[in-house]
Amino acid sequence: MRDIVRFIAKYFAAGILVFSSTPPLFAFDFVPGDFYTTFRNAPLIEHFDSSGNFVDSLQLPYGVEGLAFGPDGLLYVVTAGGISYGFCGTFNVNALDSSGVVHASYSGTNCMSANTTLGSLSFGQNGKFYVSGGDLTEFTVGQPWGIPVSIDDGIFTGVVSTKPLPSGNILVMNWDSPLQEISSSGHVLRTIVPPIDLYAGHGVDYEPAINSIFYSMQGYSGESDQIIRMDGNSGQLIAQGSYYYVDQILISHDRRLIAASSERAAQSFDLNLTPLTQFGFQDAVPQEFVAEYPFRPQSRIADTRSGFASADGHFGALRPATSISVQLPDASVTGGVSGVALNLVVTNPSSPGYLTMWPSGTSQPATSNINFVGGQTVANLAIIGGGQNNQVQVYNSAGKTDVIADAQWFFTPAQQLRLIEPVRLLDTRKGYSTDDRQYAGIGALSAGGILKVQIAGRGGIPRTELDANSVPEPGQAGAATVVVNVTATNSTEYGYVTAWASNQSMPGTSNLNLAPGNTVANLVVSQVDTKGQISLFNATGQTDLIVDAVAWFPASSNLKMITPSRLLDTRASANTIDGQFRGGGALAGGSVLGLTVTGRAGIPHSNVDGVILNLTTTNPTGPGYAQVWTSGGVRPYASNLNYESGQTVANLAFVVPGADGKVSLSSSTNSADLIVDVVGWFQH
Repeated sequence: MRDIVRFIAKYFAAGILVFSSTPPLFAFDFVPGDFYTTFRNAPLIEHFDSSGNFVDSLQLPYGVEGLAFGPDGLLYVVTAGGISYGFCGTFNVNALDSSGVVHASYSGTNCMSANTTLGSLSFGQNGKFYVSGGDLTEFTVGQPWGIPVSIDDGIFTGVVSTKPLPSGNILVMNWDSPLQEISSSGHVLRTIVPPIDLYAGHGVDYEPAINSIFYSMQGYSGESDQIIRMDGNSGQLIAQGSYYYVDQILISHDRRLIAASSERAAQSFDLNLTPLTQFGFQDAVPQEFVAEYPFRPQSRIADTRSGFASADGHFGALRPATSISVQLPDASVTGGVSGVALNLVVTNPSSPGYLTMWPSGTSQPATSNINFVGGQTVANLAIIGGGQNNQVQVYNSAGKTDVIADAQWFFTPAQQLRLIEPVRLLDTRKGYSTDDRQYAGIGALSAGGILKVQIAGRGGIPRTELDANSVPEPGQAGAATVVVNVTATNSTEYGYVTAWASNQSMPGTSNLNLAPGNTVANLVVSQVDTKGQISLFNATGQTDLIVDAVAWFPASSNLKMITPSRLLDTRASANTIDGQFRGGGALAGGSVLGLTVTGRAGIPHSNVDGVILNLTTTNPTGPGYAQVWTSGGVRPYASNLNYESGQTVANLAFVVPGADGKVSLSSSTNSADLIVDVVGWFQH
């Protein structure tokens, strides 16, 4: 079934095949986004770049079955030991660095059926990983012995591949029976009958962004092997493709499917299963197993989730009443950058709470950046500068939660961002205070109510009017624009809040979207009037409002504020500032919309370095996330906001328009209506 003879002949002729107990030869590097492959029981791991070009290889003194990267950045490889097809025995898993040095070793027992082979290895949550090949064995990082996984009707006997899911459940591909989803305790939750009748299963993977299950299956005699994409809920066939002797499959970070083969080089496909590129060359050593080194985009500076890579080095959720230090990118301390806009995401929280972020080496402020409830995934933009060692502190108030932080924008000297120590300037809740005791405990804002809040002249933000009591600080012009985090809590009805300069007409836009009982926050960039005030409008019901100031811009900044204007609204009967991009219908999951931003709402066609957009999703048909990025640019790894079914969510975004004057928008998995309001732009 496996042509190991061809492999030995090829590498013996090249003079690089060595079986010994000596240290490994030809050490290589682990590169984020690159791929590492092996052939069953081969003592060699090959390294390919993200485009499928051969880079180098690592020779080992033992044969390798399957492989996968762990949350510790080590490469975990399965060695079969003395197990033969149809027999039981002991196997090992070694955790290797890029030089092949073993940092940890694990052992398990397995009974291989005549039709299954040992080797598929996959990582789940909390440091657990699974080895399949007849039986299914569960391991925990740091514990040397694996435990066979039992299911409702006994031990697995024909498992060929597994995929742990974000929910903690596991997809199990069996050799000659339907796909199963089981709980972590082994309870069979559902059986998934493939929409195409093929002979035997091989590999399985799942892509949550499009809620799709992918699997590979062997065809009957005379039929080609197939790769299938089906809906993760209904099991309905979405797409299919084929490849020679396809074995294990992998969804890469950039959403390609990599199909490993027992006879040929690996092949990449798009997620509609259209062939893209082959690894190496067709007659290369078969690449039966493939692993991707965890990709870390330059923008991702923190990700505490187990198994996800980031620059922060933290793995594991934040515990209650604790903080972590997060390193800001080097760009924030070079080239005169004055601050960073970070998209802060909370996921997997165990209870309600909030996060606070501040520069390291300074006192923790009595403010919050993001609020959440148990089980929620929620995002909010934050603007901050680095403190001691160019680090910031992130504090979690209660329960355990994972935190993700993505650098979205770097402020240049011409933009003249003026950061201040975060300060609370409004809290309408009874019994709560502010930093100067003004605008404290004044009571919830009623439906249709408008509250004027003094911002400039408080908390270190200078006022624009030059009277005896409000002279700007030496060398500073007064604040023309302020950056505040607005939070709504104790809301009694669904509704929205709008912020604007008090001397202007209220715009037909929104900044926050409310739901009864929820606490929501959003960053707001707003002009102030000549007295340094902004106005807040509550549409329906009653809600308490909190305002924390974080920064300001002088009038001399190249930030050009405009009256907040709607550029996109896909809802039926909706309107926009100029009638364009309105009422087009919900954006289908996975599709991309190009939105023109220049030449509209007072933004010129040229000399625009960036725009400030408030992005809102509403009426989503299921959970997902939305993204916005430069038209013609690379789609980002990070999301801008996250939503649940039926939820309306908003978040601020800083984006550079493309050469065509557009930005690209996408909703990940399920259809959703999108609304985009523009509040300002940066002049080149």
